[in-house]
Order: sequence, then C-alpha cells, then structure tokens
Amino acid sequence: MRGIRFIIFAVAALVCACEPDLEYRAPSTPLVVDGWIDAGGHPMVLVSKSVSPTGSVQDDEEVASKVVKYARVYVIDGQTRVQLEGRRDDNYFPPYVYTTDAITGEAGKKYRLEVNCPGINAWAETTVPAPVSLDSLAVHVSERTDTLYTITACFRDNPATKDYYKCFTMVEGVNTYWAPSLLGAVDDETVQGQYLSVPVVRGWSILEKYRQPLFRLGEKVHVKFCTIDSASYRYWASYDDVSGFARNPFFPVTENVATNMHGALGFWGGYGSSEYTVDVRL
Repeated sequence: MRGIRFIIFAVAALVCACEPDLEYRAPSTPLVVDGWIDAGGHPMVLVSKSVSPTGSVQDDEEVASKVVKYARVYVIDGQTRVQLEGRRDDNYFPPYVYTTDAITGEAGKKYRLEVNCPGINAWAETTVPAPVSLDSLAVHVSERTDTLYTITACFRDNPATKDYYKCFTMVEGVNTYWAPSLLGAVDDETVQGQYLSVPVVRGWSILEKYRQPLFRLGEKVHVKFCTIDSASYRYWASYDDVSGFARNPFFPVTENVATNMHGALGFWGGYGSSEYTVDVRL
C-alpha cells in the first residue's frame, strides 16, 4: 500500500523462504502488481517483472529496469472505467507509478483493477472499508534499551462487525512512502468489542540493510491506521510470515504470499485509513 512493498523482491523472498530441499518452481506469470486505493485517496499501482531467487540483483539500476512502463492499467468503480497514467514518482522505488485523480476512494465501494500487457490480462477486486479512528498513540522507552522507543496504538473494536486492521509508518526525513509495520495485521476474531493496544513497529523496506523495529529520540513518525477487508488481511498476514520467519530454521515458510490478483502476482488493496503524527520525545 501507500508505500512500495518491493514486490519484485518479495516474490523472490517468498520462494527463498522455503525449506532448502524444496525445488524452485518459476511463477506462472512474470508480472507483479502492487496497488492500493485509500478512502479519500486516488489509486496507485506499480507494475514490475518478477526476479528469480536463483539469480542475483547487482544494483539499484538493475532493480529499476524491472519496472513495466508499457502496461495499460484501469480502475473500475462500478460506474466508471478510468485508465491510469504512468509517470515518474521519486517517492517510490522503482520510481514509476500508474495513478489518476479521476477516481477517489469511497468507503463501502468495490474497486476492480485491470492490468493489461502483451499476452497478460490481470485483474483483482477490493473493497474500501470505513475508517476507524484511534483513541491514542502512546510512546514508551523500550524495555530492551533506554535509547530506543516503542509506539502503541489504542482503539476500541466494533463488536457488531467483523473487522481487520493494518498499520503503516513513515518517518519524516527517512521515508517518502508508507512502509508496512511488521506484524501489523490484526484480526478481531477473538477480541471483538474489546479495547485494543496494538504495537506499531517501524516499517521496513528492502533497500534498508539494517532492520530496526523501534524508533529513535527526536524522530517525527507518521502513522497510518487502516481497516482492511478479509482478502487484504490474508495478504498482509502471509507477508508478515515471510518477512518475519523467512530466515528462521525452526519456523520455515513454505507457502507463497497470498494474492488476490488473477493472472499476475502481487496485490490490489483498499484501505479505510486515518493518519496521525507522533513526536518521539521524553
């Protein structure tokens, strides 16, 4: 979502995460889609070619060469079918997105994404849920070290509805996109109607060599708290499994990241989102 998840690498990661003696099987399609639409926002879609885990990526330029700039990308809101415009956007990497301001996400509506390339016609559908507001965001000194800090999001779940939630972060001066908070997908199955305190883990991207889940003193952290549908939850839960356990020999990941795309790898998601800003200070 609103921050590239570097799906071209995630495809490789999900296969590399498998047990060593499993044979690598090439995906049935080379096309990878990473798209989202927020309530009150415009659709954003990144299209790329997958990277084989048996190969190697040498530098950023080679990664950028995997972007697909010749796709025909459409979003349908039930009444209107709009073609998205491809353009350079340095807030993302690779710096190329498909978007339009002709469609604005509305809570409760369903949106269909279509991506057409030579020989490939891919599609997916998603729903934009109604946003849920946080009651508070609390900052605490980490129990592991007094130089780093944790953030906790607090809210009350609606007992009358089945809900799923997801957090994203963007650290001012560090990130230019919304990065997914690791283990930030929540299913209210066992906590319906309860008051919840959810840890907000620092979002991470594939370009960062060192993964730091906590926050530093003086950082200004933007938090995006989202309601998501069941398909989006399955994607993010499986993404967390791959990200968190890929290199753990005791909990090997042997399944691909879930996808709602037909004819391509990746994901198209709708978000009922609300944004907040936290200053990490004593």
